[in-house]
Amino acid sequence: MDKNKKKNKFLPFLNWFPIDSASLKSDALVGITITLMLIPQSMAYAELAGMPAYFGLYASFVPVILAALWGHMPQIASGPTAMTAIVTASVLMPFAKEFSPKYIALAVLLALCVGLVRLAMGFFKMATLVNFISHPVVIGFTNGGALVICLSQFNKLLGIQGPEHRNIGFGGFISDLFITLGNISTVNKMTMAFGLGSIIALLLFKKLAPKLPGALIVMLAAIIISKVIGYHENYGSPIVGEIPKGLPTIGLLDWSFPGSEQEAFWPTFFKLIPAALMVTLIGFMEVLAISKAIAMKTKQPLDLNQELIAQGTAAVGGFFCQAYPTSASFSRSALSIECKTKTGMANIFSGIGVLLVILFFTDYLYYLPKSVLSALIVMSVINLVNFNPVSLAWKANRNDGIGAVTTLVSTILFAPQIVYGIIIGGVLTFGMYMYRTVKPQVKIFGLDESETDDKDEVHAAAAGEQIAIMRIRCSLFFASMAYFEEKLLDTIAFKPKARYIVVVANGINRIDASGEWGLRQILETFEKNNMTLVFSGLPKHSYETLENTGLTKKIGLKNFYPNLETAIKEINADIAPAEHYMI
Repeated sequence: MDKNKKKNKFLPFLNWFPIDSASLKSDALVGITITLMLIPQSMAYAELAGMPAYFGLYASFVPVILAALWGHMPQIASGPTAMTAIVTASVLMPFAKEFSPKYIALAVLLALCVGLVRLAMGFFKMATLVNFISHPVVIGFTNGGALVICLSQFNKLLGIQGPEHRNIGFGGFISDLFITLGNISTVNKMTMAFGLGSIIALLLFKKLAPKLPGALIVMLAAIIISKVIGYHENYGSPIVGEIPKGLPTIGLLDWSFPGSEQEAFWPTFFKLIPAALMVTLIGFMEVLAISKAIAMKTKQPLDLNQELIAQGTAAVGGFFCQAYPTSASFSRSALSIECKTKTGMANIFSGIGVLLVILFFTDYLYYLPKSVLSALIVMSVINLVNFNPVSLAWKANRNDGIGAVTTLVSTILFAPQIVYGIIIGGVLTFGMYMYRTVKPQVKIFGLDESETDDKDEVHAAAAGEQIAIMRIRCSLFFASMAYFEEKLLDTIAFKPKARYIVVVANGINRIDASGEWGLRQILETFEKNNMTLVFSGLPKHSYETLENTGLTKKIGLKNFYPNLETAIKEINADIAPAEHYMI
């Protein structure tokens, strides 16, 4: 494609054309490869979301194609993902029981809510909002969520009888886990053999034959063995069972439930908006991480707002085809990059591949053991458990470490409603940030403990009784001015004979209207008490702010110095003649 050709923003898929035959053939092969990974993953993730396994196939057809058509990066492979699945289950559990007709309808309706939220964010260019979630919170949530996902499959892998009803309150997941461990005597040996055997087989494929579709091979082998030995009939082990033939119903959802479960459509829709915001947030964190990785690998520019539009279009389209919320997949996108995807046609071929399975091959999935799906889930998310970033966050900044650990622990304690983990972590880190902002790092030279490599300490030693020095490392704005004034008074109290108060201002990167007004009031107080306010190292942008309001002239142009050393020398030079005259 000609790089000088004008891009079509409204119909980005038109930018693919014309496609040469070599690229089309290459993308077709990539699409088939992705399909081989997508089919087993999609069914496993549907179970994780609290949906019958075949709904994963529904979520891997229309949403995958629509995301490819409106996406910016062709390498992004969309569809069901583990993290979006567990978050979907997390936000829907308070409304209905998993796998129930009402729960399924709510999950599909949630896709519409999520899609509309994503579209609104994309059209209004709100992709930057995700930057308000700090990296420590993200890594804490990712580790916590991955641990919850893995441990939640424990009873399904081993065929252990779990609790009759899942506890969704505080500590509910841990309570259910202990109940499951207490029922260890109920283990189904055949279920355990299939579950653990699948994990071993997947590990062997990963190590010995990583290029083969290990997940699909394991799934097909399990289906054959399951049918031959009568896995369900003879051993009572759960299987996927009957899958409706043909395409899902295209159109609006049938919103009718028996008895007390009946609810009006629109009130329920608006009730799901907060849940949709959380699913959107988690899903877009996946999209963001994948987009950055692809941009680094392929040197493509980022267009996160367009990716939001693509994911929103996919979710809305999926609603009309009975799909639950989807997102971008780490593993399938990595495979797409490795296979050198040329255009979005690769993902369209992948969606068509799933369509063919839905139309012609669902009968063969009947005997698929659910323990194999659990093994696929565990193997898909186990790599997300990585405590090294948490450790690094702790070493880099203690507050960031606290935020990461708190998010991780909260995610587990509030599981299965893991979204509380990211809410608590986000609120905590924001609170600590505001505390650091309201009470920034300030040093009064001569009073506060000296830093071993503090060069300013050496220059400050040359200051006499008439010079007091403080340093602040924070912007001067409405939240920090009160503390700045408080520490300024402490500086004066430390050296009551001081006539010059020097502010080492290298860290004052911004001064807003509140900061300017506060400085103006401080200056008036100084003038009344025959004191001089001096700045050293004030950044250019902050200086220009004061210059625009005329405050630099009021402070005095000679009272701005490039560094503390120059400020001390010049002030001492001014003080010496005055003292000589007094003598």
